[in-house]
Amino acid sequence: MKSVLILHAYSSRNRGDGLLVEYAVRLAQEAFPAESVSVTVVARDCDSFSHLDVELVDALPRGLSELAAYARTLKRIANFDLILGVGGGYLRFGTPTEAMKAAVVHLPQLLATRRSSGQAVYLPQSVGPLRFGTRPIVQHLLGRTRQVFVRDDRSASDLTPCDNVVREPDLAIVLGEFRRTSESIDPVPVLTVRSVGGGVPHQVRSLASAIGVFDGYVQSSVGGNDDREAMRSLGARQLLDESELMAAGAAPRVVIAVRLHAALIALHNGHFVIHLAYERKGFGAFEDLGLLEYVHPVGTFAVSEVREQAQKLVTDTRARQEYDGLIQDRSERLAGARDRIVGALRSTAGART
Repeated sequence: MKSVLILHAYSSRNRGDGLLVEYAVRLAQEAFPAESVSVTVVARDCDSFSHLDVELVDALPRGLSELAAYARTLKRIANFDLILGVGGGYLRFGTPTEAMKAAVVHLPQLLATRRSSGQAVYLPQSVGPLRFGTRPIVQHLLGRTRQVFVRDDRSASDLTPCDNVVREPDLAIVLGEFRRTSESIDPVPVLTVRSVGGGVPHQVRSLASAIGVFDGYVQSSVGGNDDREAMRSLGARQLLDESELMAAGAAPRVVIAVRLHAALIALHNGHFVIHLAYERKGFGAFEDLGLLEYVHPVGTFAVSEVREQAQKLVTDTRARQEYDGLIQDRSERLAGARDRIVGALRSTAGART
């Protein structure tokens, strides 16, 4: 039996973060098809992962027994055959608040990997900004892991001194299946947003007004990542639930998404997506997909350009065919990324002494 520890999980109530944990579990099982795999997940919101067949350890202990379990897991980290840092963007030190959260929740887990005898692989990440003197610390700690996959070029640049860094796409791109179930399209676009810098950006509000009639979708409803109020403030015709927007066989829509994984999950489910990126990860992901013309900076995009893109995707069959063609052109590279990541997991576990 192989034992695998997954670090840095957040909450499945944020659908993107939950998806990345599920993908990490899937990769662990895929890497060792001939063996049983026991998975332990260290998460901030353990209850939200109760649907997974894994052991859960609370990364924010609320009692002595939970604290003891957390400390015991990190202390015995060398007993695991493989340690995975879940994909995501949690090693951020760009503002004092970000730095404090990362230092309290994530640095203890990253520090613990030093005792893993090189058995740690970090799945595709966005790392940084690295301010407040954290750059050499994070570079040193990640440099001691077996492999760090990064999902954007800026993160690769920030980790230049580390010779174990490899650029690969986000796991939602590597493992996601992009399916188109219908040639018809629902003419009403969908807008799914989050608060950025304390509120919904002015450009996003202007876009909502310019579009007029649109439906909304809430991607995350947990803690400081609760999008419900942001969505209610825009005046959507209706707020769709997951079963309506992401159901198999649902008519394709044009989805304008601020959260990256809202964008990627919508793509998986056959929708045509325009991404309003608020972090480096969005540009890296849409470049990997071949859709760079459909990603725009959330605070400075041209409202008329995005509105026209959305309108064209609704009304122009050729535009939709070209959109699909851009994704198809990148499919071979994406298949190779999956093999490379699985191979890294196998070689890391196989190198255990």
